[in-house]
Amino acid sequence: MNRHSWMFLARHLARLCETWSRNTADLLRRLAADRGEIALRFGFLPDGLQQVAAGLSDRHHGGCRVAVLSFASGRRLVYKP
Repeated sequence: MNRHSWMFLARHLARLCETWSRNTADLLRRLAADRGEIALRFGFLPDGLQQVAAGLSDRHHGGCRVAVLSFASGRRLVYKP
């Protein structure tokens, strides 16, 4: 691999890390903001987030992807940004 290939790879990895960080923060902010609405619509408080199964779709809108959120109660929600 030549120097230019490494530079491209480094830029690409930095962009992926940036979009992952931003999109994860967005997901957590939205989950907190929508807590009451989730309780009303689905009948449970989304507490005890245990797992986020991410990468379940193609990237769109700045790298966003569908994720399944699993909670301590055993309930799951599909997050589709």
